[in-house]
Amino acid sequence: MMKNNVERLRLVGFCKTTIDYILSLSPNSDDMKKIISEIDWNKIKLVEARMMANDMIEWGSTLSKDQISVLDSILQTSGFPTFTVMKYRNYRKFLKILSRGFIKSESEFYLIQNFLSDADSKDFSEEELTQAEKLSRAYETSIS
Repeated sequence: MMKNNVERLRLVGFCKTTIDYILSLSPNSDDMKKIISEIDWNKIKLVEARMMANDMIEWGSTLSKDQISVLDSILQTSGFPTFTVMKYRNYRKFLKILSRGFIKSESEFYLIQNFLSDADSKDFSEEELTQAEKLSRAYETSIS
């Protein structure tokens, strides 16, 4: 239980810091800042924090290399996992799903979707993309 709380705190910190940084880059983010300020970060459960972390990776996919470098520095200084490490972890999960040959859950489905939607800016092999699309279609068929 203690290990889960540490993971939850680190993921919540990662999410909050990433959100704050991304919003700081947008001059017209007052409405979003208000919504974010109303979140009770202490009540976020581990499973929710994991989903939010995946969302942050997707949301941050438009950041430049320099912006990611700055964000990584802020996160590391704060004692949270860096954006780069979290993105790498998601890539490892992506490869694990492809190797397994099927998608087990909705969260895995969304992880695959995130990689597919960001395929232009990544160095994926054609084989990885084809396999991911095949698994995605099979999952969508299985839940309909």
